[in-house]
Amino acid sequence: MPRILLIGLLLAMLALPPGCGGKPATDWQSRVGAYTFADAEREYGKPNGKQDLSDDRVMYLWYDQRGSGWKNVLSLIFDSSGKLLAVDRNQR
Repeated sequence: MPRILLIGLLLAMLALPPGCGGKPATDWQSRVGAYTFADAEREYGKPNGKQDLSDDRVMYLWYDQRGSGWKNVLSLIFDSSGKLLAVDRNQR
């Protein structure tokens, strides 16, 4: 019986993708020009910040505080019609 459990566990481990099991990284470049501000709100919720830029562009910020040392920041820049123009992801 223990041998069957061990084999089953090994097979299950082989079926899992490598890594920590988190969500795969988003391909932001494929979203430029097609992704909208409404899409971002559905996916990430209300932004944590907004900055009006030149030429009717707007930058929205979403961040996720982790402990006291850093936070993930997602900056998305949209044109006046709400289409994604540029992306910046970093840790601060």
